[in-house]
Order: sequence, then structure tokens, then C-alpha cells
Amino acid sequence: MGISGFVVIPMRWIVERSNVWMDRCKSLVKNFDRTLDNANARIHLCFIRFMLKRLAKAS
Repeated sequence: MGISGFVVIPMRWIVERSNVWMDRCKSLVKNFDRTLDNANARIHLCFIRFMLKRLAKAS
């Protein structure tokens, strides 16, 4: 690319925001799940909780 220094990656903030949301979910901080399905279920529940909170604020 030939660009040095700080380069803004488009849409990267969406990924970073999602990572911060996942870090706020206490059950995901320490991952004790034995299977990948359990870990995926916890991630889905975490994001459902955050979306419900955002919807409650909007109404």
C-alpha cells in the first residue's frame, strides 16, 4: 500500500464497539464453557441483552 503511520480502516469502529460490548458481559470475561455451542449461546444472549436495553431507551 505504501502508507506508513496511522491509517483509518473503514467500518473498523463497528468491530471495536462490538468487542467492548462483549467485554461488558461478565459471563464472557471468564470463559468456562466446555463446548463451542455453549460459548456461542452466551455471546448471543449477551448481544440480545444489549439490544433490548437499547430498544428500551429508545421507547
